[in-house]
Amino acid sequence: MPGAPGAFSTSESGVTVKASYYLGEHVDDNADMMMMTEKEFTDGTVLKKLSDYGWMYEKRNWSEDASHYPTSYHAEADVQIPDSSNIPKETAVPQQTAVPEKTEVPQQTAVPEKTEAPVEKLEDRDTPLSKGEKVESDGIIFQAKGSNSVVIEKNTNPEVQTVTIPDTIEAGGVKYKVTMLSSGAYAGCKKLKTVSLGKNVKTIGKGCFKNCTKLKKVSFPSNLKTISSGAFQNCRKLKSAALPAGTKAIGEKCFKNCKSMKTFTVGNVKKKKGGLSLGETEDVMYGAAPVVISIAASALENCSSLKQIIINSQVEKIGNAAFRDCTSLSKIIIYSLILKKVGKRALVGVQNCRISVPQKKIKPYNVLFKNKGQGKKVVVAKM
Repeated sequence: MPGAPGAFSTSESGVTVKASYYLGEHVDDNADMMMMTEKEFTDGTVLKKLSDYGWMYEKRNWSEDASHYPTSYHAEADVQIPDSSNIPKETAVPQQTAVPEKTEVPQQTAVPEKTEAPVEKLEDRDTPLSKGEKVESDGIIFQAKGSNSVVIEKNTNPEVQTVTIPDTIEAGGVKYKVTMLSSGAYAGCKKLKTVSLGKNVKTIGKGCFKNCTKLKKVSFPSNLKTISSGAFQNCRKLKSAALPAGTKAIGEKCFKNCKSMKTFTVGNVKKKKGGLSLGETEDVMYGAAPVVISIAASALENCSSLKQIIINSQVEKIGNAAFRDCTSLSKIIIYSLILKKVGKRALVGVQNCRISVPQKKIKPYNVLFKNKGQGKKVVVAKM
């Protein structure tokens, strides 16, 4: 096996001497020998070996030397013995510091849930309400909103069966109108059957009565303006709803899945027009109201018991899928002269229906109702 370069005959560092290497055993005057294979010798490996050990070459001369051995090769190079002071000393590997043992993370103590301060009873209140203050009466929490009005924040009795929202409440000698029911105020009250809303209620919040699966009857006040999205969604037993003429918005999915819905009215019902009799028991009727209203997406989707829809003269927009899967629907009567948009899939699942419109609106309304998912027997015709 090849060995490392041997010690030179001179011990003086920085001196240039001649080194010879042979194939076979031979000691030159100036250097110890190095054992190597013929291939290593002839392809210059010897010089690489010297380089690996830090020798610096000034010149090199290869020649076949038959004077010593017929098969030996002789490599000769002037090399400089490196100054030992310039050779970097082997640095000690730093001792590994002991890795500290994993300490157990102390178990987090449960943060106690924030409990609300008890709400003062309305009957115990002897001073007027400031904005944001709350009082409770008959399982209803009211919150003051300023301008002598309160909203119903939530119901505290999940077992409630009948709800009557008062027109006003009184605190400290001051009367406050009840103007709004907040989002989800009565959502999921599974035993609730009837609701009567006070005359000052203008807004029913998002999902307010959602999933009240036994709710059958709701009395809506004359001042109602907005029914927010999903307000009565999944009220499967709700049989009727009569909205006032001033209603401006019927939100998305407002009455979706009210599968028992048989009568749905907005505004004053027209009794007759052009000999057409209206007001059967299983109708949706929109009366002529001076207020522009819109029917949002999926508002009456999957109300499978509806047979007839009558649209207020001021309805401007019917949203996407508004009457989708109203599979019993056979008549849509439109008095509105300002209807501008009928959304996509508005009539999906409606198979056999006559859409009656004012004569002068046949062409534009034919375009509005085109390709809304209806069956081939759905037609637009004059009243």
